[in-house]
Amino acid sequence: MKRGISLCVVVAGVVAAAGAWAAPFVCVLPGPDGDPALSPGALAVAESLLRRDPALAMANRRQAQWVLAQAGVAAGRPPTGAQAEQACDRIGCSAAVLVSLRADGADYTARASVLVAGQAAAEEVGPAAHASDPVAAIAQAIASGAETLLEGAGSAGTLAALPSVTSEAFASFCEGCRLDGDPATQQEARAAFERAIELSPGFTLARKELGALLLDLGLWEEAAAQYRTALEQEPNSGVLLTNLGRALAEMDDTAGAESVLRQAIGLGRDSMASAYAYNNLGVAYLRAKRYEEALTAFERARRMLPRYAMAHANVARTYMLQDQFGRAADAAQRAVEFANDRWALSYAHRLLGDIALRQNDLVAAVGHYHEAVAVRPEYAMVYNNLGVALKRQGNIAGAEEAFSKAIALDNDHTAAAYAHTNRGNLCRDRGDRERAIAEYEAALRLKPDYAAASDALRKLRGGE
Repeated sequence: MKRGISLCVVVAGVVAAAGAWAAPFVCVLPGPDGDPALSPGALAVAESLLRRDPALAMANRRQAQWVLAQAGVAAGRPPTGAQAEQACDRIGCSAAVLVSLRADGADYTARASVLVAGQAAAEEVGPAAHASDPVAAIAQAIASGAETLLEGAGSAGTLAALPSVTSEAFASFCEGCRLDGDPATQQEARAAFERAIELSPGFTLARKELGALLLDLGLWEEAAAQYRTALEQEPNSGVLLTNLGRALAEMDDTAGAESVLRQAIGLGRDSMASAYAYNNLGVAYLRAKRYEEALTAFERARRMLPRYAMAHANVARTYMLQDQFGRAADAAQRAVEFANDRWALSYAHRLLGDIALRQNDLVAAVGHYHEAVAVRPEYAMVYNNLGVALKRQGNIAGAEEAFSKAIALDNDHTAAAYAHTNRGNLCRDRGDRERAIAEYEAALRLKPDYAAASDALRKLRGGE
C-alpha cells in the first residue's frame, strides 16, 4: 500500500546552527514511552522518511546515536531535554525530531515531537498513530504531529512512501541498528540486517544500513554490492549513491567514484547527502594523490556543514601528506574539538599522532594514539603506529604488544602487513632470524606489493 507524509517542517526564523543550509538541519532522537529495543530501527525509518523532504537537511542516525551515548544515554532510551540540547549542539542541528515506537499486540503505536535548539523541549507531542506496519505507524506519527510541533509555513508536500516490511523483518532490523555502533557486536548486527533482508527482500533501508556497517568493517566490495542492489530499487537516492561512491573510492576506482558522486550531487534533493558526497569525492581524489582537487572538495563539504568533523579531518590528512604540518594540525584539532563523530574523532587523533611522530614528538604521538583507540578500539592502523612510536621511545615490549594487537584485530590487511613487518624488524634486531623471515612472509601474503617487507626479506635471506 502506498503511503505519503505531508510535512510542514520549516521552522520559522530558524537557520541551521551548522551553516548556510536553506532549511533546518535536523537529527532524530528517541522520544519518551518508546520500546528501547525498537527505538534504533524506528529512528532509522524516521530519518529515511524525513530525508525525502528536500526542505530538510538530515543528520545521520548513527552519529546521533553515538553522541547520545557520550552524554550518558543508554541505547534506545530517551534523552533528557538537556541531553537532547547537547546532542543538537554537538552535531550542529537546529532541531531534533523525537520519535517513539512500541508494539501493542499485533499493532504498533508511534508518537513524534520536536525540540527546537535553544528552546525548551516541546511539551505537546503529536497524537498517537496506530498501524499493523511499523513503518506506516512512524510515517503517520510524523505527518500528524508536524503542523502542531513545527512552526512555519514551508511544506515539502507529499513524500514518497517507504515499502511495508514484516514485523519479523523489522524486529531484526531494529536489532541490527542497536548493535551496529559497537565494535564488539558488529558481526551480530550484520547477521541481523541480513536476516531482515532475507525476510523482506525489498527492505532497501536494511540494505543501506548493512552497507554502512560493511564500510565500517572495510569490506568495500560487499558494501558496494549492497548499494548497487538498493539502487535498483531507489535509483535516485543521494544517500545510496554517496555511500557507493565512498566504497568505490576505497577500492581505488577513482573514475567510478567520481561518476556516482557527481550524480549524487547533481540530484540536489538531499543537502546532507551532497555534503557527504563532496567529502567522499575528496577521498577519491586524495587516494589518487590529486591533492588540490581533494582540498577543493573537502572545503566545499565543510563550508556546507562547518561542524562536519570528517571533512575537517580529511583536510588535515591532505595537508599532512603535503608536509604542511601546521595547517594539518589546525584542521585535525577542529575535528577533535567537535567530538561529534566516532570515526572522525579517532581519525583526527590518529592524524595528530602521525604529525607528532613525523616531528619526533614521541610523547605527544603516543598520547594521541591512545586517545584514538580509546574512541575506536578496533582501529588497527593506530596500533601499528603506536608500536612505531613506542619502539622509538625504547619501549620494545610495548611496541611488540601494539604490533601484535594490530594483527590480532584482523580487520585491516594493510595495517596487519605493516605490523608484521615491524614485528619482523624487532625479531631481526634481537637475532631471531627465522621468526623475522616468517613475519616478512606474512606481511607479503597480506600485501604482495609491500616494498619494505620484500626488501627486508631479501636482505635477510641474502645471508643464507
